[in-house]
Amino acid sequence: MNIEPELYATFFKMILMLAVIVGCLWGFSWFVKNKQNALGGKFDGKKIHVIENCHVGVKKTISLVKVPGAVLVVGIADNYMTLLHEIRENDTKNI
Repeated sequence: MNIEPELYATFFKMILMLAVIVGCLWGFSWFVKNKQNALGGKFDGKKIHVIENCHVGVKKTISLVKVPGAVLVVGIADNYMTLLHEIRENDTKNI
């Protein structure tokens, strides 16, 4: 018996199915990414916007973050974040 042609056919089918599976995964991820962008799922400056960062030490930062209705002053350290102050929308005309 000659097994080589059957072995090559099986190997080709396996490679073809792997390519189909990888292609389906890539297509699904592309579809989800585009739908998420279309529905506003990412924060690309629409809902949350970092106005400014000020580094005050090693792994310590104070940030101004604009969210709907307010500007937040946030202290960021190595393991935690703290809300330092909240400026309401009616006080943010000049920011």
